[in-house]
Amino acid sequence: MKIAMSSCRRLGIPYYFDPGQAVRTFTAHELKQALHYSVGVFLNEVELTSLCELTGLSLKKIQNIVDLCVVTHSAKGSTIYYKGSKIAIAPVKAKKILDPTGCGDAYRAGFYSVLAQHKLQITPDILQEAGAAGSRQATKCIMKLGPH
Repeated sequence: MKIAMSSCRRLGIPYYFDPGQAVRTFTAHELKQALHYSVGVFLNEVELTSLCELTGLSLKKIQNIVDLCVVTHSAKGSTIYYKGSKIAIAPVKAKKILDPTGCGDAYRAGFYSVLAQHKLQITPDILQEAGAAGSRQATKCIMKLGPH
């Protein structure tokens, strides 16, 4: 991941920083650098807590560094912070819960699919649509057992 981010910076390719469970493998300096060069960041609540602890940054300070910060809250939905605005995304209730593995990835797939449909334009309305799509995909994922 670190090599890929370095290559993106060198080549001028925008990227979203999504450290996932590897957040604790980065130094504070690497995390801050990744944020500064990224288009935005995706985190769940645990990853956000780790990022803040490791860097000394608050959520507010992270929002001042990146234009887009997406925080997922498991069954409580997600929150999208974009250029000072806060967009709450309602969860999609699962009929059954079988396996949470991959739900974060499913959320991002739904989210990015909407951004791709809008040619990567970002507006609050598009982000609301993207977050809702991510929530639907995560719910589909949790209702299945094993990889999909």
